[in-house]
Amino acid sequence: MSEKKVEGNFYKNRQAIECVKDYLIKSNYYQIDNAEIEKEKLVLDIFLIDKNGYGDQKTIYIKENNLLLKNNKDVLNKLGISKRLNAIYFQYDSGDPNSVGIVYSIDGKKPVDDQLVKLTPLKEKNWYFYIEDCHKGDIECGT
Repeated sequence: MSEKKVEGNFYKNRQAIECVKDYLIKSNYYQIDNAEIEKEKLVLDIFLIDKNGYGDQKTIYIKENNLLLKNNKDVLNKLGISKRLNAIYFQYDSGDPNSVGIVYSIDGKKPVDDQLVKLTPLKEKNWYFYIEDCHKGDIECGT
């Protein structure tokens, strides 16, 4: 998927994406591997870190009465949504070797991720188009 098409999809679905982004920023979860809308609930696959630094994967269901999310669940469920380090990723297309999407910087700094091979700022503050190389670092191709 081209940069222009990804950016166009972002603007078309911006309200729903911003809604998910705002919720994930407020959450205290260290890492969210996937977020999707299922019926009336926001479903998160989260990675919890305990006081000893050990991690555990868990799926949680959050009742979400937000009409915007419900009305856009088909769009949101097509995205690979994750929260890693200082950023929230909305992956539009994945493949071997590259994945593309948009990313929001939580702290206002450029997203930090070993897999990023291209990062282009959008007009909106803290939003970027990205390309990720799935052969670099810990992510798998096509996820």
